[in-house]
Amino acid sequence: MAKGGKSFEVKKAVDINSWLMNFEELSIMADIEPVFIFGGKSANVSAQEWIKLSNQIKKRIKKTDGFVILHDPQTMAYTASALSFAFQNLNKPIVLTGSPLASSSLTKVKDIYSEFKGLGIKANLLNAIQVASSGLNKVAILFGSRLIAGVQAVSAEPPGLNYFDSYSNQYLGRVDFGISLTQKTKKITSALKIKNSFDTKVSVFDYHPGVDVSLITNINKQKVHGLIIRLHHQNILPDNFITALKSLKKHKIPVVIYEAGSDIKTVKTAGFILANNMSLAATLVKLMWLLAQSKDLTKIKKLMNKNMVGEII
Repeated sequence: MAKGGKSFEVKKAVDINSWLMNFEELSIMADIEPVFIFGGKSANVSAQEWIKLSNQIKKRIKKTDGFVILHDPQTMAYTASALSFAFQNLNKPIVLTGSPLASSSLTKVKDIYSEFKGLGIKANLLNAIQVASSGLNKVAILFGSRLIAGVQAVSAEPPGLNYFDSYSNQYLGRVDFGISLTQKTKKITSALKIKNSFDTKVSVFDYHPGVDVSLITNINKQKVHGLIIRLHHQNILPDNFITALKSLKKHKIPVVIYEAGSDIKTVKTAGFILANNMSLAATLVKLMWLLAQSKDLTKIKKLMNKNMVGEII
């Protein structure tokens, strides 16, 4: 976080109290129980941190009105997706927020602070606290003037105070002179289910015309449990790639073809899983989550195409 042109980071548990002293309003808005999870680089946030975080939420879910998670924005969408799948039938708000200044930029805070004029830093936290007290029953990201479902968040281009866009172009709410929810909160009648295991042996392969097919044939030797092929603005795969991918299916490795908004007939006829209606973060985390629940290819294919937590548009 940054405030007044100065940077404030929480890298270990003992940093929390001094950091909170910069936000006197918090004690007026809510009774807060600070919990330290992780203080390293955003790039090092992994499924291990997702599990640790969800376990801490699980311990407190019955006695707490809501949760606010402070997180570097660079990997926030993945953590938000992980929590969305981990907490099924959620009936309390879990809100992620952070600073629009990435931790890697904190050495330049004084130079770029004037561009943000103090907004989006302290404001993000205070607004997230309000959402966490609102009765919303979703995992959401509050950043700038936008409240976005966790499984719908994608990085804005270029990033700014509104660091995230919504993949579906729909928002849970807006920040103006307060928090305005754009959707009515649906009452959850089913019991909360917490399944916070993730299979991390999933590979994402960016396909471009001309790459060597041996990169695919060698994947099976790496003992991956799932594969996502990301296409870039083309709806085709060469025959040798399709043959190589079919061999992975024989080894019970689910193959997901990802290109946002595309309709690939070849994918369907080859029996691969088509993911063209979710963000890449949601697609990856969902596959990791499903593989931790089951290795049954038929079941995984069915559930990848099922809208479980609002990830599919």
